Amino acid sequence: MNTGFETKRIKFGLKRIKIALKKAGFKENFSSVLIAGSVGKSQTAIFLEQLLLQQNLKVGTYISPHLFHIGERVRIQGREISRSTYYRYLRPFQNQNLTYFEKLTAGAFIFFSEKKIDIAVVEVGLGGRRDATNVLKNEVAIITPITLEHTDWLGETREKIAKEKAGIIKKNSIVICQAEGIARKVIKEIARKKSAKFVNPEFVNGPYPVKFLSENFSVALKAFCEMGYRWDGDFPRNILPVRFEVFKKSGRFVIIDGGHTINSARAILKELKKFPAPRICVFYPLKDKKITEILMTFGNNFAKIFCGGFPHERRTTPENLKLKIPGFIKEHVEILKDVEDCFKKALSQKAKTILCFGSIIGSAYLKEKIFEKSSWY
Repeated sequence: MNTGFETKRIKFGLKRIKIALKKAGFKENFSSVLIAGSVGKSQTAIFLEQLLLQQNLKVGTYISPHLFHIGERVRIQGREISRSTYYRYLRPFQNQNLTYFEKLTAGAFIFFSEKKIDIAVVEVGLGGRRDATNVLKNEVAIITPITLEHTDWLGETREKIAKEKAGIIKKNSIVICQAEGIARKVIKEIARKKSAKFVNPEFVNGPYPVKFLSENFSVALKAFCEMGYRWDGDFPRNILPVRFEVFKKSGRFVIIDGGHTINSARAILKELKKFPAPRICVFYPLKDKKITEILMTFGNNFAKIFCGGFPHERRTTPENLKLKIPGFIKEHVEILKDVEDCFKKALSQKAKTILCFGSIIGSAYLKEKIFEKSSWY
């Protein structure tokens, strides 16, 4: 399981990885698409990967974070590589002055180069302008919706965050932008200055269980078409784990979702209207997320909200959670030792629907370590 090691030592900048790749003899012999934004990046990458594979292209995909094993991050022709293969490509970088994420990125790019792929679909790690993935000369930049997150690293306003994410735009490239409001204006102006084509994605309603997956597909499809390809009307069905996964037994629904932002919480509430009440939430945010704001968004939509942490470098503590609970819903919130206790307590209630929400890695942890081993499942 991923325990957040890569966020323990974040150091921005492209100099280190450029030097490391040069020493390794890296040749950028493939075209690329970079995907930045606050939400939906990984699933957008997978949808674009699947569309490109329909064109008989050799496609490499790089996403993050991994949930269950490190090989999930690197894919070729739609398949994850093995741990052993990835470690073999990481070995030359182990003793170099690189962050963990820089090593992962360098190893992936060397792998893509050696495999002579046609195109790489690459998810940005954090931000964009100073992220290790931005060493690529990408012809297409996708920017998904932007929220106030990682403000310690990216800035405390949407304008500053948008400027960082728009740093992936290259001169004369194509920009597909889902951001709205002031973030969109910032990105559009940067695209103009770089003579890049600024494109709006049109919403395409796909055969997916929730609207946000259709939104992910829509932006991937727009990028695909702007690259000169024609869509045959076939919707990709490859959905990553813990993206609104729904399980049902004895009339009770359990939904596991990796959302972690205010926008994600709003989207989830819209989808929950399709599921019966009473509803309970198991909430396990990381300590640097907008915990109070998400709880305020949830409001009184749940009969009970059980909060706890999970094994991670940025796990939240019961003491921290107590300080973040809005007064008007305190009677609905109960803080427990960890997510396992939260899930057990939720199962003991007479709820028709249980939502598990708060972190992509936390959702993966809950699913693999707790949910699938519970007697309920």
